[in-house]
Amino acid sequence: MALRYDCTAEGCSSVGRAAVSKTVGRGFESCHPCTSTTGCRRVAGMDTGGVIGMRHLAVVAVLCPLVVIASSCGATSAQNGSPGDSAAGGYPLASEPGPVSMHSVIDANGSTTYRPALPTTYEQQPTPTCQRTNVQTGNGTTKTVVVPPRPGLRAEAVTEHRTKVTWWFAEVPAECRPAIVLVSVSANDDPAATPLTLRLPFTGQSGSKVIDYGSFLDPPDVALASAELSNGLSSGTTQVLIRRG
Repeated sequence: MALRYDCTAEGCSSVGRAAVSKTVGRGFESCHPCTSTTGCRRVAGMDTGGVIGMRHLAVVAVLCPLVVIASSCGATSAQNGSPGDSAAGGYPLASEPGPVSMHSVIDANGSTTYRPALPTTYEQQPTPTCQRTNVQTGNGTTKTVVVPPRPGLRAEAVTEHRTKVTWWFAEVPAECRPAIVLVSVSANDDPAATPLTLRLPFTGQSGSKVIDYGSFLDPPDVALASAELSNGLSSGTTQVLIRRG
């Protein structure tokens, strides 16, 4: 869940095909930039901006450490009681990302690529409340900030390429109330596929969305979700298998 900001606004691509390599796929792609709500852009971590391709996670918050560069473009982590303020409560520290397990996939041409291992569960519970994490500021110092809770998540196939994704939170105090919920689906083992991610406004402690994945890609088998403050600070990412049948 690595975050980095600069001041060049640039959009993001939608779901599509990608080059085949050992680093292509959920969480191991180049994490190309997207415009943030602060007027700067994130060049690593979970992509943002409309309907987009996600690189994560990992993609996966489990895939990248959180590093925020607060620079002259105004991407500060928090100020005077705003969301993300490190003074807001003694919340638990977010756990550090663990190593990512990979497995090999052979495509139709006989080429081998490496993909993140599939999740092992169909449902994940949310973290109980806000979390704290350490970020690096522009002058090289470390600051503790508050980030949103990681959402609970489950996903069910409606048709072969259509998925209903449901997310929820246990508690969302004002200090870490998200502005955006990001939900994605992906064909994990399709070497040419990228995740399809939607940026949805936070409207309450739970929600759901039907996502149509490209019919030219393999059917999606993994769903992901995370939450983002108005200043761009993000929660960890939840991922689950999509239930079929």
